[in-house]
Amino acid sequence: MTNLVFLKGDLKKFIVRVSTEGFIKCCLKYKASPRRIAKLNNLSYLPEKGELVVFEILNTFLYEVKPNENFECICNKFSVSEDELFDVNLTREFYPWQIIEIPKKTLD
Repeated sequence: MTNLVFLKGDLKKFIVRVSTEGFIKCCLKYKASPRRIAKLNNLSYLPEKGELVVFEILNTFLYEVKPNENFECICNKFSVSEDELFDVNLTREFYPWQIIEIPKKTLD
């Protein structure tokens, strides 16, 4: 069982202990891209079972990059601006099968 510890006053950020399933599955469970969570934690390695990792939930959904798709193509496909896509993924370079986050459109 995973216990969540929310950071004081911020229900979007919380700490998770990496389960036996591993870091990638943990990211998928909380609907966050592994690359963004790794950057958020300044990780240069794949966290192992038992390590604590800070997660931040954004208003996004996960998407797996297809072969021959690039940053601009994905922006057009989901009608998001380049700035919006960059802000949630912290990169403009994607590669096939990478799991990225796409900003959800909010109703005004």
